[in-house]
Amino acid sequence: MEVIEFIEDLDHYDDDDEHIRRPRVLRDRTDYFEQYDEMDFFRRFRMNKNTALFVLDQIEHQLAYADYRNAAIAPINQLLIALRFYATGCHLTSVADYGGVSSSSSCRIVKKVSHALASLLQRFVKFPTTNEERNKVKHDFFLIAGFPNVLGSIDCTHIKIQSPDKLMT
Repeated sequence: MEVIEFIEDLDHYDDDDEHIRRPRVLRDRTDYFEQYDEMDFFRRFRMNKNTALFVLDQIEHQLAYADYRNAAIAPINQLLIALRFYATGCHLTSVADYGGVSSSSSCRIVKKVSHALASLLQRFVKFPTTNEERNKVKHDFFLIAGFPNVLGSIDCTHIKIQSPDKLMT
């Protein structure tokens, strides 16, 4: 009977009701530095605590709010929400639930943190600029792994992707 009542309620739904704001929900935010040991922290955020604090020190001024009215999200929480998104590739809703924020906030946070991290590019990423430097880097990579003509690499988590045609069988 409850399903029928729910369907009847949907029949009375009016498009004008969309402008009504949903009530604001303030969620508790977990202190992941306290909750997790070093290994669990790394498994969840793909970064150790000291590195996360170093990164925070570099970008905190870009993440901080002028004041903390309206339960503003602290820079450390913003960084951890973005790291969780990068580490898992989950939907923003899942990351939002994990971080105790709304989906729209998690979207804004990931964008804001991504821009802040990108601003560090010139400070931490260096590519060879002269032919001599390029040739040395290529030679060193070849000595390490036998790959010819490599100028750089990134550290990634390799995830096996199941081919869609194999999912159908």
